[in-house]
Amino acid sequence: MAKTIKDTFLASLGVMHLTREKAEQLSKKLIKKGALLKEKQEVFIKVLMEKSKESKEEIEKKLKQTASDLIARGDIVEKKARKGKDELEKKLKETVGRTVADLKVKGKQLQEKQDKAVQGLKDTLKKKIGTDDARIEARIDEKIQEVKASTESDLAKMKKEISELKKILKNK
Repeated sequence: MAKTIKDTFLASLGVMHLTREKAEQLSKKLIKKGALLKEKQEVFIKVLMEKSKESKEEIEKKLKQTASDLIARGDIVEKKARKGKDELEKKLKETVGRTVADLKVKGKQLQEKQDKAVQGLKDTLKKKIGTDDARIEARIDEKIQEVKASTESDLAKMKKEISELKKILKNK
């Protein structure tokens, strides 16, 4: 297609700029060389000017068609790109949505397991110590709270990351 445009453009440079004056100069040169009779000069100039006009119109037609073809191709490419972008965004939202939901479920399950383990640890320690000493129980609770605090810190980080993912999706 680019070669056609180039060839058309180059051909048009000479023919499109043919003026009556140039046609008369050419006819005079041909008369001098004996290639054209003086009586046929006006007919020659008229034919030459008509051919120039036809050539100009044909070149314009080809250029318009080429431009239309290029525009149509550009529209198709743009539509495909838009469709691909939309599909990717949809898949990303679905994937992140599933990941967020999975993380919430796993977080809840982890919390439940932790609570059971803590209660089991408390019960075991009480049995081994064999006392209901309030100081010992307070110390156990203190250690359990330290473990919970570090776990809650990890959960808070996870929630922050989830929130950032949601913001990214909203901005798309």
